[in-house]
Amino acid sequence: FRTYFADITETKTSIKRITDETKILAKKSNLKRETIPDILAGLSIVLSLKVSDFIEEHRGEFVLKEKYNTNYLLQPHCIQILGVLMLLDIDGSTDSLPPNHLGEILTGQGKSWALALLAGFFSLVGYQVTVGCYSDYLSQRDENDFKKNLEPFHFQNSVQYRTFEKMC
Repeated sequence: FRTYFADITETKTSIKRITDETKILAKKSNLKRETIPDILAGLSIVLSLKVSDFIEEHRGEFVLKEKYNTNYLLQPHCIQILGVLMLLDIDGSTDSLPPNHLGEILTGQGKSWALALLAGFFSLVGYQVTVGCYSDYLSQRDENDFKKNLEPFHFQNSVQYRTFEKMC
């Protein structure tokens, strides 16, 4: 994440290069555990830059804005990344990926970001993704945020946010 951030802000690496590299890595990964941190880093940096309003669309491509304050970079919290890594069984304690895991992230600890990273990951590796929630309001809010904040990836595999009722 920090390497990508330095590449973008110091060497002016393009957002497209990072999204393209992340997509290529995801397609070639075959769900190998060693690729998961790099894929999540690519997703996380784009999510952070969009949420922090550091990038904008210019002539069909996302670019770093002329003015931004690095003190105001919003980024995933450690618990969000740790939760995603645990759900993806990064330590290799099961023989399957995706593993059958449950995780709990309490109110205010960033479920939306963790779910966006998971949904983005699974979409990039080739899955159709549906994120379930009890609340129609939260489903619509998170779907709109996902589409807006991870728009630079131009996801080919759809990510849908639905209530449990609509899923059933």
